Amino acid sequence: MNELQQLILHNGLSDQYNLIKTTNTVNKLGCIAVYESKPKMAQSQGTIIHDFNDLMDQQASTHFTPNIFAWAAYNKGKVAGLTEKNLNQINCFVVDIDMGLDKLRAQEVIEKAFKTTLAPTAIIESEHGYQAFFVLEQPCFISRANNYKSLQTAKIISQKIRLLYAEEFDGVDLGCNNFGVFRMPTEKNTIFFEPMLQVNFKDLITFTKKIAQKNPPMQLVGSQKMDTVNNGPKQIKTDWYRDLVLLTNLEPGQGLARNNAMLTIALANYQSNQSKEQAYNVIDEFNTNLSNPINNSEVKRIVASAYSGRYHGASVSYAKSLISAWGTNTKSYQATTITWYKFKRSRNKRQYSHFSEWERDVLSLLYTNVNERGFLTLTQNQICESLKIARSSLQTVLKRLVKKHVITYRASKGRNATTHFAIISIIIKSVIGNKNKQRKAYKETILSFVNDLNEMELRLLLPAAKYIENKLMRAVSPPKITQEVMKIETG
Repeated sequence: MNELQQLILHNGLSDQYNLIKTTNTVNKLGCIAVYESKPKMAQSQGTIIHDFNDLMDQQASTHFTPNIFAWAAYNKGKVAGLTEKNLNQINCFVVDIDMGLDKLRAQEVIEKAFKTTLAPTAIIESEHGYQAFFVLEQPCFISRANNYKSLQTAKIISQKIRLLYAEEFDGVDLGCNNFGVFRMPTEKNTIFFEPMLQVNFKDLITFTKKIAQKNPPMQLVGSQKMDTVNNGPKQIKTDWYRDLVLLTNLEPGQGLARNNAMLTIALANYQSNQSKEQAYNVIDEFNTNLSNPINNSEVKRIVASAYSGRYHGASVSYAKSLISAWGTNTKSYQATTITWYKFKRSRNKRQYSHFSEWERDVLSLLYTNVNERGFLTLTQNQICESLKIARSSLQTVLKRLVKKHVITYRASKGRNATTHFAIISIIIKSVIGNKNKQRKAYKETILSFVNDLNEMELRLLLPAAKYIENKLMRAVSPPKITQEVMKIETG
């Protein structure tokens, strides 16, 4: 089990499975499900995991549920019980980006992700796209209190994050299950991972409220009732569905746009137990009436996605947002507001929260400007102005990041002097390269990397050389590099 998996699961499983059930909400252990392949996942043919030891034996699996469920069971060979109200704790939010044939390179995806105002903790590559993971610093525990208020809040946050990324990426899946099955992170499919970029649940509440104020048309406001689709009437019998299929002016684009509207209609048909052929006929007619239709192969792809088994149905709040954005003669849909929790923290906790938030902000800014080997140069004034942070606070944050072995830096003298930074994780990744290299080739890679460094980069690397060496030793047992760096540094 790798570091990212451990970070995501937040000790939500037991170290040794036992059948003793606890009634405590906090620290209550649960289970997850893993799947050997995407076809097995589509058929709900998975394995229920209760403890970390069992998960170690499932590292060849391709998909898993990153959030913890109170229980799960087998029903006719299929995994059952993975419903929202059965969630034990929410560990992370995930944005699924399906790019199809227009798949971007990994580095392009990382760069675009950091252009948003919320950097991910990790990015996982899939067959046709990527999944961005936003891992919580502490899990959000789910209970029945106040009609599952914590779950409702988490769903709003999840939808807002997806809408935010839909502004930057084509193909963001806005209709998939917020807390369902996603790619299982491995060393091979993880293109980006920075533990320091975990997110705080309370901070996300504030963050999503800011998004709503800044961009009202993109809102996905949850109602007091759960926005689930398993219960209640068939969605194709609702008023919003009838209004949605009458829209003709939808345009291509991101977020509230044509293709996502088609997926919403198809999902409503799926929830209503309509056949795949019936759904195709509805979407085909809808597409014909559009002023800017898509080709037939794309229609088939959308219907296939809706019936893939990954979803339960359409998001009602998203469907109503589509109608509000594109409707002309339809009635206005006003989603009911949700009451947010207000938290008052002690002064020490508030201070710690500020520094944690500043650390993530500073690190996000550095990642945005860093080169592929892990180095960059900025003035501290630029950082202070960009992040609206006091210079004294920035100094404290930088020292904290150095102490945690996240960065190393050297500052020139003077108020407007430049500061040279190095991000440790990128340097390690640059050196590691192909982990299957022979020892001799590996040594040549290290020497080549060190020899390519300029004087300032060498000075940056020297304080962190021992730490990097230890990390590399654990990874692939390479030759030591501390002496090599010091040799070049001292001439």
